[in-house]
Amino acid sequence: YAFGLWTALEEIVFPQGLETIQAFAFVDCINLKEIEIPGSVTYLSGFADCINLEKVQLHNTGEIGIEAFSNCDRLEEIVIPEGVTKIGHRAFADCNMLSKITIPSTVTYITGFENCLGLTTVQINSADGVIDEDAFMGCISLAEVMISEGITQIGENAFMGCHGLRRINIPGSVAVIGDRAFYECLGLKEVTISEG
Repeated sequence: YAFGLWTALEEIVFPQGLETIQAFAFVDCINLKEIEIPGSVTYLSGFADCINLEKVQLHNTGEIGIEAFSNCDRLEEIVIPEGVTKIGHRAFADCNMLSKITIPSTVTYITGFENCLGLTTVQINSADGVIDEDAFMGCISLAEVMISEGITQIGENAFMGCHGLRRINIPGSVAVIGDRAFYECLGLKEVTISEG
């Protein structure tokens, strides 16, 4: 909570060379509208409940940590750069304005998009990875998910309650599909499981 609840804070300039932004470092900085994260950052968290945050430029590598941007209601777009390896629990949870996510090939651990009510499209390009439990749970508008060959596991509750999901292609590299992975996907009409 280093700068948490600083309601007057509107701008932050992070220096190149910064390596870590800890969880909740800038929690509830409600007037923060835009941030740019330098490429030197290898662990990023800290912006939960920044409800007016609209623009985030990520250049970092490594991990996007627990609740990094959860409840950032005005965040409409996020570009996750190549070099990010992990998207942690609830990293983007309840970011209701997010509509599209593309996950790069370097990400090996995916979770953190729970209850993103406006999310409609997800492209997962991971060359070798896991979609962990609760990853997209409750994303009721999610209609299209593209999963690349290389994902080995779809965890428990991963897409639970994604009522808008119409079809999904599961690559042959997937060896494990967890309990309730697609539970309550009421609109799901087509599932294709490739040989593998």
